[in-house]
Amino acid sequence: MERPNFDSIRDFSEFKQYYWYRNELIAICKAHGLPCDGSKPELEKTIETYFAGKAHF
Repeated sequence: MERPNFDSIRDFSEFKQYYWYRNELIAICKAHGLPCDGSKPELEKTIETYFAGKAHF
C-alpha cells in the first residue's frame, strides 16, 4: 500500500495505518510548527494532538 502525503491524511487513525520513520515525523512536526524533539512515540503523540485540534504549542 502506497503511503499518501501527510497533508492529504484526514485523521490520526488514517495516519497510524502507515509506517513513518522518526526523521519523517520530525520533518512533519517542523513543517507544521510543532515541537520536533523526542522519541518516535513522543513525536507520534504530538501528531495525534495535532489531529485532535488541540495543538497549542
